[in-house]
Amino acid sequence: SLEERIKQHIDIAEIIASTDVTHGSERLWRDVAGEAAATWLNEWLQSAKGFPLLTGEEYLGLCQGLMRTVVVRPLQSQHPRINIFGPLEARMQRADLVIIGGLNEGSWPQEADINPWLSRPMQRDFGLPLPERKIGLSAHDFVQLSGASEVLMTRAKRIGGTPAVPSRFLLQLKAVLQACGAGEDILAPTEPWMRWVRKIDEPMEIKACDPPAPRPPVRLRPKGLWVTEISTWQRNPYAIYARRILNLKKLDGIDEDADASDRGQIIHKALEIYARAYPDALPDNALEKLLEIGREVFSAYEDFPHVAAFWWPRFERIAEWFVSTETQRRESGIKIVGVEAIGKALFGGGKFLLQGRADRIDRMVDGSLAIIDYKTTEPPSQKIVASGYEPQLALLGYIASVGGFKDIETGKIQDLAYWHVHGGSDIAEEKPLKANADELILMAKGRLEILIDKYSDPATPYLAVPRPRYSPSYDDYAHLARRAEWSAVGGDEE
Repeated sequence: SLEERIKQHIDIAEIIASTDVTHGSERLWRDVAGEAAATWLNEWLQSAKGFPLLTGEEYLGLCQGLMRTVVVRPLQSQHPRINIFGPLEARMQRADLVIIGGLNEGSWPQEADINPWLSRPMQRDFGLPLPERKIGLSAHDFVQLSGASEVLMTRAKRIGGTPAVPSRFLLQLKAVLQACGAGEDILAPTEPWMRWVRKIDEPMEIKACDPPAPRPPVRLRPKGLWVTEISTWQRNPYAIYARRILNLKKLDGIDEDADASDRGQIIHKALEIYARAYPDALPDNALEKLLEIGREVFSAYEDFPHVAAFWWPRFERIAEWFVSTETQRRESGIKIVGVEAIGKALFGGGKFLLQGRADRIDRMVDGSLAIIDYKTTEPPSQKIVASGYEPQLALLGYIASVGGFKDIETGKIQDLAYWHVHGGSDIAEEKPLKANADELILMAKGRLEILIDKYSDPATPYLAVPRPRYSPSYDDYAHLARRAEWSAVGGDEE
C-alpha cells in the first residue's frame, strides 16, 4: 500500500543517512530543507490511507511528481529586512518598499491551465472555480501591492532570448495614466537603477588575457609527425602540443550521427578497394563493380537512413566520373603503384621521423610518379599551397623521391594533385597543383627542417594560431587554449 511504501521510504532514507555517531533522522530532517521534507512526507502519509496499491515504478513517478510541488526558500542567505513573498503571503504583509517583479504575461497573470477532463461548463456546474477567477485574484493582488507607499515595478524585456510581452495589468495602468494626462514618463524610474546594476558587473579595466605559450622540455616534444600534422604545426602549434604532448584527443559524441568525416571515409574506402582490385586494367563492367563495392561499404551505415538517402546518389555520380577518368588514364598507359601507401623519411640528422599516407601513387608513362590525394571537402587553394602552409602533397612527394614508400621505385615527381570527389553539382574534378612540383617539394623540405630546428630549442613556445590569417578551419583545442578570451581583445600573435 502507499502508506507502507512511504514508511519504508522514510526508514531506508534514515538508514542511508546514518553515520557511526549520528542517526539518519538527526541529519535528514534538520534545517529548512529537512523541515520542508518532513512536513511534506507527514502530510502525504496522513492522506495515503485508502489509496490503491502501487508498484515500485508507479510509486517513484508519484513521489517525484509530488516532490516537485514543494518549494523551499533558504533563509540563511537573505537579509533580515528583506522578504520574498508569493502573492498569497504578500496580501497579509505590509512593507516600506514593495517590488513587484516579473510583470510579464504568463506571470501576471499566470497562464490559465487547460483541463483535459472537465470543460468550462462542467467546472461551473460542479461549482469549481473557473480560470477567470485566478486572473481576477492576480489583478486584485496587483492592485493591492500597487497601493504601497513606495513601489518598484519590474519586468524582463527578453526571456530565453525572445522578446517578452508586458503584463496586461501594466499596459492597462499605463493606458489609464496617459488618459488622465499623466504622460508617458509617469512610470519612468526615478533613479538610474539599470545603470547601477550594470556598473556592478563592469570591470574597472579590461586587461587582455595572454595567449598560451607552453614550453615543454625537449625530451617531451614529438620526435616525429605525420605529413597531415605539419600544416597544423605551422598554423596552430598549440594543437600539436595538446595532442602529442598532453595526449588529449577529441571524443566522439554519445550516439553521434554520421557526419562529413564519415562520408569521406566511405568514399575513400570504396575507391581504395577498387584501386587495389584493378591496379592495371579495368574490367568490362567497371562501373558496376565500383557500385557493388560502394554498396558493401555503405552497408556498414544501415543505422543512419540519411547516409543512403543523401550520400549514395553522390557516390553514384562520383563512381561514373571516376570510372571515366580511370579509363582514360589506363588507356594512356598510366598505372597505379600505390594505394593507401605508407612512407617514411628521416630529418634532423635522423632524429625526426616524418610519416605519410598517400591515397594513391601513379606511375606515369615516362616512369615519373604522380601523388594523388582524394578530397571530399574543398581542397586547399593554390595560394595557400604555394605559401607553404599546406605541404601535405609536397612532403609525400619528397618521401616518394627518396624511396620512402616500400616496394615503390623512386622516380621524378611529375604531378601533385587533389581529386575533389564531392559528388555535388560539379560531380568531381582533378585539381593538379599549378606550381612546379620540384619547387614545392624543395620548399616544404626546407620549411620542415626549420620547424624541427626551431622546436628543438626549449625556449620555443607552442603558440595557438601565431598567424591569424592562416588560422585552420577546424580547431579541436580552441576552448582549451581559451582563444575566445584573448583573441577578442587583440591577443593574436603576428
